[in-house]
Amino acid sequence: MILLIRQESGFPWDPLKFQTLRISDRILKNSRGHESSYRLVPLRYGNIRNAEPYTRFDMWVTRRDDGQMSPRRLPTYVSTPDPLWIPI
Repeated sequence: MILLIRQESGFPWDPLKFQTLRISDRILKNSRGHESSYRLVPLRYGNIRNAEPYTRFDMWVTRRDDGQMSPRRLPTYVSTPDPLWIPI
């Protein structure tokens, strides 16, 4: 199953499924002309759920912003989500 994430958000990781996160750019090509991408594979150690809002989700997807580097502020970064892709 492919989940296309179109805007900044957080989402849970299901430890009972083998899930990876593939990040790609339809426009960016490597030196061979292929779509550039990378894959994140979460470790299956378990995740903490507590009162901290940033622990509500296992993975967060945001646009790059050097001013947004604090895990505690993750929920505020996605409160007004930016799009992650631009239709061609």
